[in-house]
Amino acid sequence: MRLIYLPTFWTVFLDFAAWLVIHVGVVLAMVRVPIARFDPGAWIFRPRHWEKGGLFYVRRLRIKKWKKHLPDGARWLGSRGFPKTRLAEKGEEYLLATLDTDEGSRSVGEFAIGTNEGIQKFTGEILFDEKIGGSFHMALGSSYPESGGVNKSAIHWDMICDLRKGGEITVDGTTLYKNGKFTLIFD
Repeated sequence: MRLIYLPTFWTVFLDFAAWLVIHVGVVLAMVRVPIARFDPGAWIFRPRHWEKGGLFYVRRLRIKKWKKHLPDGARWLGSRGFPKTRLAEKGEEYLLATLDTDEGSRSVGEFAIGTNEGIQKFTGEILFDEKIGGSFHMALGSSYPESGGVNKSAIHWDMICDLRKGGEITVDGTTLYKNGKFTLIFD
């Protein structure tokens, strides 16, 4: 039983307008939520087995093909928004404000050496790039409880360093990793 009849043009127009209003409304509601509510240990943020470390999104949803085409709505949010394109322009003030987010934000939450020699080039997807053989990465802020980490923070800020063309990791005066290769041999 149809209550209202609209021509196709108006139906499509109203669908699009409703979609836009709902999405903008959700964004405006979310930017008003205090950062403390985004507890990385909460059930909603925990990894799910079906996600397979993000491969579900890459393979099934093909996120790498369309992610770059999503609009950056930060400019519409005024002072609450942060445009991704301006991230490189931020200086020490932004860095310090992020590091002062909470008590755990200045602590190392993750430290790892990339060992996948099959990956040779950076893709811009940090969850993939952090596994590049010859690289090392660390994250400030929250650690993953599944890996035995106990640090809690609202941030998890990954950083990657390519050591393949120079650089080393030294532990207690012994070189562990140099030029992207392990130097110690364990029997």
